[in-house]
Amino acid sequence: MSLLWSLLALAFGFLMTTHVLVAMKVITIVLGWWFVLAGILLFNIGWSAKKDHSGGWLVVLAGVFSVITGFMIILNLGSGAVAVSTLLGLQVLFSGIALVVLAIAKRKVRNAVKDRLGEKK
Repeated sequence: MSLLWSLLALAFGFLMTTHVLVAMKVITIVLGWWFVLAGILLFNIGWSAKKDHSGGWLVVLAGVFSVITGFMIILNLGSGAVAVSTLLGLQVLFSGIALVVLAIAKRKVRNAVKDRLGEKK
């Protein structure tokens, strides 16, 4: 299964680099539909939760905004491409921050382990 997944990723990567505009359009449309479906799900969850929790209306509102954003992305591929670029940039930014925090935590743990081992000798 791992080999199959790797071959599919290789083929998809090759297609994306050779047909950049098509790949950008497909990814933008997929992202738009993802927003629409997530918005519908949020709307349904919020609608059923509004009876028990006052925050249900916020979830309903988030769902409506997600559906509107999704259709804006699908219908205007230029703004959709900006959305994809922004989300990708945010993901890379947050990953970088997380890796810096992880490096600092790793250093602290390593120093704590060294101190503990030094105490036991």
